[in-house]
Order: sequence, then structure tokens, then C-alpha cells
Amino acid sequence: MSSGTVEARTAAHWWADQLTGPTTTEQVEAFRAALEAAILAGPVSHWSWRKAVESGDPHWGAILRVVAAGYDPEPILITALKAAGIEASDLLEPLPPETIMWINPGQVRVSSGHSDTVAELKLIAL
Repeated sequence: MSSGTVEARTAAHWWADQLTGPTTTEQVEAFRAALEAAILAGPVSHWSWRKAVESGDPHWGAILRVVAAGYDPEPILITALKAAGIEASDLLEPLPPETIMWINPGQVRVSSGHSDTVAELKLIAL
């Protein structure tokens, strides 16, 4: 069964790579670490993760494991930004509205903007 660690790391790295503005390397790393921990405690710990693993269908309950930044970022992103001392605009400015990430067992997928295109991210090994 996937513990979700690789998926959480992959997701957190992708969001950290989107940061712009006057951020330091230390702030970016603090954001990444805070977000990875929040993803492990949130979407990966959600009961739908276990059900997806048990069913063999990584998309089962995927809507329950979304991290998104529409016109405002979701609380999980705001909390990680605040922990790193980063302004929300440093994340939102480079992103198209309606950036959605699905964190599923064995895969992390992102859709940016009002597009039907979904990119599957390469998982970052431990």
C-alpha cells in the first residue's frame, strides 16, 4: 500500500516550483516542507486514500484529495505560505485561475486554467 510520502513530496515540490517574487531559498524550502507535512496529514490521511489503494483504482475518491488555487488558494496552501513567511500573491501570480492538483495513490496530476489538459507529474523518489 502506498504510504503517500512520495506523492506528498511530488505535490509539494510542484507547488514550491511555482513560487515567484522575493522569496529566499529558505522560505521556499520552508513552504515545501510545511506543505508536504500538510498533505500527509490531510489528503493522504483521508479515508478515501485507503479506499483507493484497496480498490486498486487510484482515482477512487480523487475529488476528496484535491489541492487547488482558484482565485484564492485553498487553506492548505495558505497555511504553508504563512509558515514560510510568503505572500499568497507570490504563488498566485504565475498560476492560471483554476489550477487543480489531484493527489492519488501512485500519481499526482495537475490541470491549469480552464483547460481539459491534465498533466501527470513524475513522482519524486525518496
